[in-house]
Amino acid sequence: GAQTRKVLRVLGNCKALSHLNLSGNKFRDKGVKLVASVLEQCRSISHLDLSGTRIFFQFEDLAKALSGCKQLTHLDLSCNNIGPFANHLAVLGQCEALSCVKFKRVNLCPRGADF
Repeated sequence: GAQTRKVLRVLGNCKALSHLNLSGNKFRDKGVKLVASVLEQCRSISHLDLSGTRIFFQFEDLAKALSGCKQLTHLDLSCNNIGPFANHLAVLGQCEALSCVKFKRVNLCPRGADF
């Protein structure tokens, strides 16, 4: 809601922000766009937790913003239905420092996977 938008706008001004935990917030289209704009402004983020945030709305915007997070080392996308948007995850390859990604319960495969 309005409060979340206010908080995200303030966070965008925190240029030295290194850890951001937004887990459990239920973002919609506008919320995900705001998160993306925070990431575009706060390039020093190294730890980002977006678990359970419904970020599958506007996931393409978020993926583009993540591609510019060159200091990102830890990313948690757990408990989001990002399966239909998995092709946008390729941008994570541009996050050269990324060493830990969590994909718990993200529905990458509709019926599970056989390897």
